[in-house]
Amino acid sequence: MNRSKWIDYAVGYVFIVSGLFKLVDSHFIQNFAMMGMPLPEISVYVIGLLEFGCGMLILGKIYSRLAAFILFLIMIGATLVAKLPLIFSEGILPFLFEMRLNIILMVLLIFIFYPNPHKKN
Repeated sequence: MNRSKWIDYAVGYVFIVSGLFKLVDSHFIQNFAMMGMPLPEISVYVIGLLEFGCGMLILGKIYSRLAAFILFLIMIGATLVAKLPLIFSEGILPFLFEMRLNIILMVLLIFIFYPNPHKKN
C-alpha cells in the first residue's frame, strides 16, 4: 500500500468524524453563534455535511481533488473565524499551538489536490 492511500484514509477519517460530530452535537450551533457565523443553525449543518461528504469522497477516491479543494476552503474559513482571533486575545504562541493540526491537515489536503507528478499510470 502506498503512502497516498494512508493520507487519504487519515484525511477522510478526520473529516468524516468532524462532519458527523457537527451534525449530531447541538453544542456546535452555540459555538458557531459565539464565533459570529451567519445563520449558525444552517451553517453548522452545511459545513458538517460538506466535511462528511468530502471526507467520504476522499476515502473512496472519487472527485478527491474537488473534495480536497472544498475542505481546504473550509480550513481557511476555520482559521480566519476561529483561530486568528487568538493572536489578538492570547498571543502568537497560543495561536500557533491551536493551528498545529489545521496546518497538518491543510498540507495533507494539498498532497491530495496535487497528486504525485512522478507516478506512472
